Amino acid sequence: MHQVVSRQLQFALMAQLKQPKIAQVFDAPMDVILEPTTVVQPDLIVIANTRRHIVTARAIEGVPNVIVEILSPSSMDRDTYIKRKLYERCGVDEYWIVDPEYGSLEVWRHDGQRYGNRGRFDRAGTLTSPDFPDMSIPLLPLFERA
Repeated sequence: MHQVVSRQLQFALMAQLKQPKIAQVFDAPMDVILEPTTVVQPDLIVIANTRRHIVTARAIEGVPNVIVEILSPSSMDRDTYIKRKLYERCGVDEYWIVDPEYGSLEVWRHDGQRYGNRGRFDRAGTLTSPDFPDMSIPLLPLFERA
C-alpha cells in the first residue's frame, strides 16, 4: 500500500504542478542534501520552479518546498518524530506525513521558526498548500487499492 499511495500522490502532484510548470516532483531514491552532513531520501519531494537551482546533477542541494514521507510500520517513529524535527530545523516549508493504513495525511507548516500543524486530512478531504494556491488534490483516489 505504501508504494500505491506514493505513486498515486506523485501522479496527482505531477498533473497539478509539473504539467503547468509550477514545480518539479521527485520520488525516492533521490538524495536531498539539507546540510553538509545531512542527507535524506524522502518518499516524495516538491520543489517550486523558483527554487529549481537547488536541483543539481549530484542531488537536491538545499531545502525543498515540500517533503513527503509515507508511513510504514518500520518507519513510523522515525518519520513522525525524528524526521519532522530535522525538517523543521532545516526550514522545509511543509512536511506531509501520509498514513496509508488510516487513509490520512498530516501537514506540518513552517512559520519561519518552527512547525505548526496545518491540518490532518482524511480520505474524504482535499489537500491544498499555501505554496501552490492552484493545487487541489482529492485524497480519496490516493488511498484506493490498486
